[in-house]
Amino acid sequence: MPNKNMLYKSKSPYLLEHANDPVNWGEWSSQTLLEAKKENKLIFISIGYSTCHWCHVMQKESFKDDEVANILNKYFISIKIDKEERPDINNYYMSLCQKLNGHGGWPLTIILLPNLSPLLITTYMPKLSNFQSVGMLSYIKELSDEWVKSPNKLENDAYMLSERISADLSLNTKKSENINKKTLDTIYGYLSEMFDYDYGGFGNNMKFPMPHYLGFLLRYYDYSNDYDALNMVKQTLLYLRFSGTYDQIGFGVHRYSTARDWHLPHFEKMLYDQALIGMIYIETYQITKEQIFLNVAEEIASCMLNQFLSDYGAFYTAIDADSGGIEGKYYTITYDQLCSVLFGQELEIFSDAFGVERDGNYTKRNDMLPKGNILYQNMSHKELSERYNLKITEIVKILNDSIVKVRSMRNNNSTLKIDNKILSDLNGLAISFMSKLYAATLNKKYLSIARHNADFIIKNMYDKGNLFHAYVGEGYIDGFLDDYAFTINGFIDLYESSIDEKYLRYAINLSEIMVEKFYDKVENVFYFNKNFNEQNKKEKILSDIATPAGNSIAIYDLAKISRITGNIKYMQMANLGLESIIGAGNNLLNYTVLMNVLFYQFGKSYEFVIAAENDALNNDVYEVINCINKNFIPNKIILLKSKYTNDIADYIKNMPTNSNLSLYVCKNNMCGKPVIGIKAIKQYINDLK
Repeated sequence: MPNKNMLYKSKSPYLLEHANDPVNWGEWSSQTLLEAKKENKLIFISIGYSTCHWCHVMQKESFKDDEVANILNKYFISIKIDKEERPDINNYYMSLCQKLNGHGGWPLTIILLPNLSPLLITTYMPKLSNFQSVGMLSYIKELSDEWVKSPNKLENDAYMLSERISADLSLNTKKSENINKKTLDTIYGYLSEMFDYDYGGFGNNMKFPMPHYLGFLLRYYDYSNDYDALNMVKQTLLYLRFSGTYDQIGFGVHRYSTARDWHLPHFEKMLYDQALIGMIYIETYQITKEQIFLNVAEEIASCMLNQFLSDYGAFYTAIDADSGGIEGKYYTITYDQLCSVLFGQELEIFSDAFGVERDGNYTKRNDMLPKGNILYQNMSHKELSERYNLKITEIVKILNDSIVKVRSMRNNNSTLKIDNKILSDLNGLAISFMSKLYAATLNKKYLSIARHNADFIIKNMYDKGNLFHAYVGEGYIDGFLDDYAFTINGFIDLYESSIDEKYLRYAINLSEIMVEKFYDKVENVFYFNKNFNEQNKKEKILSDIATPAGNSIAIYDLAKISRITGNIKYMQMANLGLESIIGAGNNLLNYTVLMNVLFYQFGKSYEFVIAAENDALNNDVYEVINCINKNFIPNKIILLKSKYTNDIADYIKNMPTNSNLSLYVCKNNMCGKPVIGIKAIKQYINDLK
């Protein structure tokens, strides 16, 4: 029978993958840490996630190896952590790893003394030593011997390491006196310097889509009319769409590219990437009205619906990069595989279109499918039309038919592993994306998906004032700041698309709970975790990284809810938080999402209050909402005057309701005369842009 350690009790798909390792893994808990102290054993911690390629590699090399397992089981207490299940623990050790090594990544490997002082914080370790790094096997052998023979030396080493990395994560915030319009110009200058004017994106080596940067540039364009800002976004989005970092067959965005030209990706697909970059495509369409950007947003939505959507109506977390033990096997295609489903001119056109070569089209990575091809746009429809003397419509049909055949072939050849955790924070992002996609397309399918997603969270992940972080069969783990902030933001976006007051009520209620549980009145920012964790740590995460910082979205939520309700206190809290975070930081590029609050202050911002006779939700009301939402107006709120909104927003109580539909347009809670009648309202909105 296979070995079974304590992880078999876990809900996490990642931890369950390790339940049959010969290593006696336990989960992170006070009880496990106390066991290490009682037995006076070193603690070995491995942090990863289900779709992480190098996590799989380290499991295969070391954690499935009996020799490694025997040493860990005899001399260590071993703990496995799913970084997405316990982001508080992951954030803490990743911060230390970055301070110590200048970089981070997963798997994250940590060795602690029984008193939790760190001895080692690094990332992937091979089993055996090589010219680049010390191997796992020799390192744990040496440490275990030393702990038995010379514990004082290791205790001194741990003390010296703690001194080096300054493990105290307190903010030492100070109020910044230099936040003004020039702050936005400064960030724009930095992004202009970093931009790759050849291939789009930022930097010259590994390329991440960086939706935070792109979102800032779109808002900077709206604020300044600087077309260079818009063009940087357009160039990046177009290069990304036609590159190997975009799944040309099943759609959706891979995590990042290891090549400057975007053609050599790491293949995992994350829910947050789809939602965040999808929203950038929508916003770019709203500005430019160029159909290509909306088409890509809908492709990304189809990827989410086909690959991420659960039977519950909420979205799973991620899709693995590996298939059959090979990274990218599902996504890469050999020429021989292609010949099994495409023939003659169809095969030639597809091969030319997507850069297929008989011996494979990549050479930089030897850990992928031999003779495989990463598909990317090698020739445009126009170029193919000229080469094959066919109409563009004929080329498009041939390629669309071929894609269907290739998609079916790859689905039959291999399968993808899905991390089936449902996380509140990531589903909050998905709700925002689907709500905005409905606003841009008026396709009710997307609104229905957003509603079902939000209703799932309300029914299954919210109970008696507590939002759960994760769901696998049931809600578990108390929510972190990101869960509240992203869910609130998603519910506001859903309200502004649907005008269903239920979602606005929940957004306002959750914002009150978020402030109560996480807000630090001294430093004017939010803690990540509401309670001290097993290490007696309460953290504050400020920087926008793979996802926006919870603080960035929470502060933006407060600014929006202040505009919705007229609650000046929330706007004051937002401004104080902005000042504290900028004062604590030294790199403005870490706060590009937080800058949404500055755009709210210095850019064009509007409160649209719709007054209909008897508060009726009729076709004209929806027509006004759709007219507002089809445009790029990032600094806005939409309210339908009703008994509920009268109760929560004093400034709209005395707005008279006419027999004709009226629109009140307010700025900073100061409202002008109503625009009356559907025709005049639509003209007014269109003139705003």
